[in-house]
Amino acid sequence: MEFYGGYLLAGLNFAFPMDDPYIHLAMGKNLALNGSWGPMADTFNSSSSSLLYTLIISIFFFLGIGGISTLFIINIISSLGCLFAFEKAIKAMNFNPDRYIVLAFSFVMIVPLYHIAYLSMEHTLHIWLILSGVTRAAKYLSQNKNYTKTIISLSVITSFATMARYESLFFALIFGLILLYRKQFKNAIIFGIITLIPIAIFGYISVLNGESFLPNSVLIKGVRSGDTDLIYYLKYLFRWAKTMIEFPDYGLAVLVILSSVIWKIKDKVFDVSYWFSFIALAVLILHGSFAKIGWLARYEAYLIALSLVSFTFICDKFKKDKRTFILSFVIIAIFIGIRTFPSTFDYRYGMQNIYNQQYQMSQFIKEYYNDSEIVLNDIGTTSYYTNAKYIDVWGLANYEIVDYKLKNGSINQDLVARLAYDRNSKIAIIYNENSFDYVPSEWKKVASWTIENRQVSNFATVYFYAINVPASELLEQVAMFSKNIPSEIQVEYFKEKE
Repeated sequence: MEFYGGYLLAGLNFAFPMDDPYIHLAMGKNLALNGSWGPMADTFNSSSSSLLYTLIISIFFFLGIGGISTLFIINIISSLGCLFAFEKAIKAMNFNPDRYIVLAFSFVMIVPLYHIAYLSMEHTLHIWLILSGVTRAAKYLSQNKNYTKTIISLSVITSFATMARYESLFFALIFGLILLYRKQFKNAIIFGIITLIPIAIFGYISVLNGESFLPNSVLIKGVRSGDTDLIYYLKYLFRWAKTMIEFPDYGLAVLVILSSVIWKIKDKVFDVSYWFSFIALAVLILHGSFAKIGWLARYEAYLIALSLVSFTFICDKFKKDKRTFILSFVIIAIFIGIRTFPSTFDYRYGMQNIYNQQYQMSQFIKEYYNDSEIVLNDIGTTSYYTNAKYIDVWGLANYEIVDYKLKNGSINQDLVARLAYDRNSKIAIIYNENSFDYVPSEWKKVASWTIENRQVSNFATVYFYAINVPASELLEQVAMFSKNIPSEIQVEYFKEKE
């Protein structure tokens, strides 16, 4: 429904509902064809926090079958893997298989799996791996044994999950601490080493290339800033409580898992269901404290998936009493009401937003500045469709920007002007809202494009600036190209700024 709705809104043109999938495509293509890790050819940039997703995409391009459809193929397979892992998890809890269809339908609707797959990012792959890992960990802990072979296989799964998304380190930390608490020091060391090897290798390569040990996206989207006060970081230990209020779906997930843990402790039953819920609760709290929630319901999708596995225990609990049986369906309805439906609107208009803004930007750059140095905010479509080099003022593809943000909180005009001068940037196509103060005064604002129905794009308006080309030349180019852009885009010219 969202796909066809967005397809119609975009004038029967396809675009992903956000810019990020194009970054993955560009990185996978560059890795396969140029041997470089980054969205720009022949340039190392630690732009993605999903090492595994990029590697899988690169295989498609290496085989000569890479393209837009690559992401759909990966996500369809991963979605099936998610359902398989969900079934394995609830079976481990001795849940009645007769009711699996109801829960599987709820899983698809509430995660919401079909939204996340349509988004075509690495999240379905991550959900598949994290469900498999937590289930295996819960089985191991419930048996109260010391099996090194099981730890090795679990470590491999966790390693892949961490390569899919770095948030998997929350799970790895919790399970590792439990092993240490049980004095299984050998297994804890094995688990830690195997889990961390891939990201340690990548971090080493990144440092050798002049960037940080962690990917730029992790540094930008985390809770770090220029403030180094210890109190600043300690307060995030309680950030999850505030997140419960700001994001009701996350709050409901925490309550569902917490209820399962409390009931198990009360009954003194420490089985697979207890350990799964215990680990899931700890992961939810850590993620809510130190990572991002929201933005097309994607960051917390794996947390919702974990909570729905714990929910199976509550379903069994409620089923025993006719007076509470209906409560299971009430919880499902609430989840759908506060999580599934709100995302529908964003995904539908997201396709229109990206086609009308980012895609049009990339086509303009491809026509006039395909091999030039430019300045950008959103880099995905330009990375995939053009050969342009750029300064990314968000920082995903420029560690110097990230480093400055970490030390100072935000970038300024002097930094951007210096970078543009050093790179001989020709033009800039960027946002310039009142909250931004990084656009050098000497740049000449030539024109702007404003889209309708903004839901996904960061801002509705992008501005064209002449840096090392005549303003009249850029003005003429924008005017010529704007004759063929969608009619919903409002074009404004700033001739007086020449």
